[in-house]
Amino acid sequence: KLSKKLKWHILSAVPIEIAITFQPSFCPFWKLQAWSSLRLNRFIRVTDLSLYINKIESSLLMRGIKVPKNSLTVGKLFTLIVICAHLFGCIFFILANYNQHVHSGNPSLQLNWANTEGLLETHVQCPGVPADIESIIRRYIASIFWSVATLTTVGYGDITPHNDSIPEVIFTSIILVIGTLIYTYVITLLEGIVSQLDVTSTLHQVNVNRITQYVRMQGIPDVLETRVLTYYDTLWRKNKGVK
Repeated sequence: KLSKKLKWHILSAVPIEIAITFQPSFCPFWKLQAWSSLRLNRFIRVTDLSLYINKIESSLLMRGIKVPKNSLTVGKLFTLIVICAHLFGCIFFILANYNQHVHSGNPSLQLNWANTEGLLETHVQCPGVPADIESIIRRYIASIFWSVATLTTVGYGDITPHNDSIPEVIFTSIILVIGTLIYTYVITLLEGIVSQLDVTSTLHQVNVNRITQYVRMQGIPDVLETRVLTYYDTLWRKNKGVK
């Protein structure tokens, strides 16, 4: 019987991009853009990111290099925000770009945020002429700006979905919910960091770090390591210490 992790790896390895050989046109996308989009199933492997981080941390510990837990936590959070901002920003632009190409030459139907910001031409062809680097940079920065402002729930209002574009409004609503969840996660992490300022909490964390270093140096399986750390965390929550 295949393990759950192996099933996800098999799914991420499926060569969906070979479909590009059977389709002559992917308008409004260039073939390279379509090929990249069809490889998005590789993104499933991001679920192994925490495992790889733990392996890197274990390797550093075996070499006597200790990474501060708080710094590692902040680094993970920053990586999560950067990945989400890039992915959501690209999707937001794709929605606008698709609307612009489908209604090429008909400004009354080109209802998208990028057209409002003057980032797209009214008359577009497929595949057309490649955009210059300056235009690509401006579009990417605008997309990332919207994504970061929405994810962080700041919402300056400079760039917003077009009121008459249902796909953009729905997508923005979803990102607002995701941004709220990320904001909650940030607060939880900060609470954990602040709690470590307490002397007793700090001593407990030192003990946990020693245990973590020991089990990893001994090559104890990840499942058993998780059970051991969970046991000590349970003792900490119930007794505020380990006797």
